[in-house]
Amino acid sequence: MVPLTNAQISYLDGVYDANQYNNGSSNTWQVLTNTPEAVSNSNINMGSISILLNNLASNTTVTIDEIKVSEYDQSNNFIKDVFFDDFSTSNFGYQFNDEGTGTTSTTRVQDSTNGGYAGDGAKVIQGPTGPNINPGVDDVTMSGDWNTGYFKIDPNNKYQISIRVKIQNPGPNTKVSPMIGYFHGDGFAPLNKSFIEAAIQPYIDYSSQKNVPIFMGEYGADNWDFKELKNVSDGTLYTNLGNLGGEQYVNDVLSIISDNKLNSSYWSYCTPSTEDFGLYGGDINNPKTYINEALENAFTKYFVDQAPQFFSTSGKDIIDPATGEPYIIKAMNLQNDVWDYGSEFGGPTTPSGVDYALTAVTESDYQKMQELGVNSVRFCLSYKFFDDNRGFQLIDQNIVWAKKYGISIILDMHITNGGEQCSLEGMTLWTDANNQNDLIALWVSIANRYKNEPIIIGYDLVNEPVPVKLDSETIQQALDKWTSLASRIATGIRSVDSNHILFVEPAISTSDIDGNTDWSLPSRIFIYRNSI
Repeated sequence: MVPLTNAQISYLDGVYDANQYNNGSSNTWQVLTNTPEAVSNSNINMGSISILLNNLASNTTVTIDEIKVSEYDQSNNFIKDVFFDDFSTSNFGYQFNDEGTGTTSTTRVQDSTNGGYAGDGAKVIQGPTGPNINPGVDDVTMSGDWNTGYFKIDPNNKYQISIRVKIQNPGPNTKVSPMIGYFHGDGFAPLNKSFIEAAIQPYIDYSSQKNVPIFMGEYGADNWDFKELKNVSDGTLYTNLGNLGGEQYVNDVLSIISDNKLNSSYWSYCTPSTEDFGLYGGDINNPKTYINEALENAFTKYFVDQAPQFFSTSGKDIIDPATGEPYIIKAMNLQNDVWDYGSEFGGPTTPSGVDYALTAVTESDYQKMQELGVNSVRFCLSYKFFDDNRGFQLIDQNIVWAKKYGISIILDMHITNGGEQCSLEGMTLWTDANNQNDLIALWVSIANRYKNEPIIIGYDLVNEPVPVKLDSETIQQALDKWTSLASRIATGIRSVDSNHILFVEPAISTSDIDGNTDWSLPSRIFIYRNSI
């Protein structure tokens, strides 16, 4: 267990009571206040408010409004107000703790929208009503929540608390006592992501130093900190909340947990209160009336939609993201009618309305390849597929099947803008700048669409490139055309997608403008890299 050292907040000093309301029943507002009191310890730097209610009878009603803390210098000269709440909106959470039972009661406080001193909001506290409440015995403490109930203290100055109160049907010893609690904290910092990271970092360091796992057993924010809850049955919204930054806080914490791969548990899945912690909330009879959609979205983002892991390279190996081990590609080519059977090759035409590229491969073929031990397909594409939506339709459908049967995909541009390379019919790719620009733009479009698709291993930029050699050029200059084009394609892809491997084939030959080839180049191989 990690030792608890350097706690962020530690109790240091007691509380100071203001004047107590202990007279008879009155519907007249009274102001309870104390003479400005000095802070007794120079280490104090934080204050908080609370209100103690003693000995409420069963029919006692206490209405409070306009609670304020003011700061004075040592000569009792007013400096400024450091805290104020007139309860005009429900933007500040208070908890009522029944001291005799240790239970928290939120049913004993009501928001009054027009019963305040200035005709605006107020808080109305009812007398003991629950079965565990003992009238005349139990005390009730009303305290500010952790997010807004604290304020900064200068130990060289004095502080005064005041509150407006009226009471009906008091018990014989009913008291209302507003108080300031004084604390010391290790720096008075805003509760933001940097603050949370700093608080968690010592435990991360401990885990690394001791080589032991750690577990964050509880973290969370109560629903008061969020904007709204949604009724799970009819979708209506419950908005009587504080909206105090809960969504940002939870996302910050989950981001830290995710980035550092921390073990953690959220508090809590369900709580029987709309203003308590919990993905679900409601009341004791139906605790799942409402769902906190901000929490739901945060959990989905960080627990379900984790950033996908992609194939990568390490030395001579392609790395499987699922195992971290080398991945040996055992693939088959899917030709997908890139040659336009029935037209380009004079073969049998397909029936009217039948698209061979969309019908030649079915789900059963992926199942068969899985049975054969095939773990990948080299998926042949033609630039012509993308004259309409057919190309993306074809890829999208095959991705669904590939995922189902655990087969990865390499997208291969088999027929480029300008024609098929290995058939020597693609010369204009090298002589027409528009064809090169269109090919680059096509790859950028494909990469942008599939940049977050982890089933795709990568992109084979051009199948068997055969750059054209002009009479004025050497073979090396012709080969350099492919190096230049491949670099331009890679730059375009990397402008939108840094996740996928780029497969770069060396030229299988060069060809002059008349179609004469030089086959003295090395045999065709793949070169795979993360970038050119």
